[in-house]
Amino acid sequence: MEATKQCTQCREVKPLTDYYRHKSAPDRHIQICAICYVANRQECIRQQEEEWERRQPEREHRLQKMRELQEQAEQRQQREQRRQEQGHLCHDCGSKYIPWAEAFDNIYCQPCHTKHFARSPWALCPICKEKKLYLEFSNYYQDYSLRRDGANIYLYCSTCEKAFLALSEAQQTFYIRSRCNLAFPSGQVIYGLVDPESSLIRYIGRTHTPTKRLQKHLVDRCEDLTSFGDGPPYYGRPKWMHDLYVKGLQPTLKVLREVTVAPQVIEWERRYIYHGLQQGWMLTNMEIAEEKLVIRCRASKLNFLQCSFESLEQEGFIRKGGIEAFVHGLNP
Repeated sequence: MEATKQCTQCREVKPLTDYYRHKSAPDRHIQICAICYVANRQECIRQQEEEWERRQPEREHRLQKMRELQEQAEQRQQREQRRQEQGHLCHDCGSKYIPWAEAFDNIYCQPCHTKHFARSPWALCPICKEKKLYLEFSNYYQDYSLRRDGANIYLYCSTCEKAFLALSEAQQTFYIRSRCNLAFPSGQVIYGLVDPESSLIRYIGRTHTPTKRLQKHLVDRCEDLTSFGDGPPYYGRPKWMHDLYVKGLQPTLKVLREVTVAPQVIEWERRYIYHGLQQGWMLTNMEIAEEKLVIRCRASKLNFLQCSFESLEQEGFIRKGGIEAFVHGLNP
């Protein structure tokens, strides 16, 4: 008598020849008949086809995104090739470098740019709460600049400008104060580096960590003169550090002023630099390379350490709408 078996799906009793074999089953046959098995297989294929069609727009979107990324990569490669055909001199260390970013302030090599403009290449936008490259942040707030000579206030990213301006005045003031305090931590001072041989101030800067700042200056040295813009090379701080290092000497750091409103340290830095130029100090700051500025400072009758902010603007020593003007109105 021919062996039979009941199909667990259609519940019909059929001979074992109507079942596919399976070596792991007790009777060496699967639990459903061949007709149900084929029907199940066809239904599975149909569902897969429907799922494939349902996800087709998603695949096309991914493919389009991949094509866009490929085009962007090709554009970056073309820009890199154009950059490699050019050469620039870093305005800080004076070394030759290949332009590495589409930035308005691309006048430094990448190490010097990072040193001057950011502790980290990322910053958090207070509006969208996303981390973005600092080059994606807006350079202006209304008519004021938010960047200059290493001073950067990351107020909002470029895509959040309208959202920020739509905030109430109180909310904008809160964000402005918090972002200024983030850019300029408390304890800001104006310092001078004193030459150990002549006991004269040769460099003026700003910091909130004087000891660490001095250590950075000691290792930031270069045996070549510093170039700035199209002007002739000048005797800058890295060259001075190198000459002292060769002699086995190092400068001392002298605090010239403690700044109460931390963000206004950039204003006082410029005041002391202009005062030094006016007094004929042999500074190694980059301003010494601007011959017209040196002549104007020496000819000016202003007392740069005591005159009003408005007088500095009127005589053009501080640009109207600059970052110094932006932080000038902040209160302690």
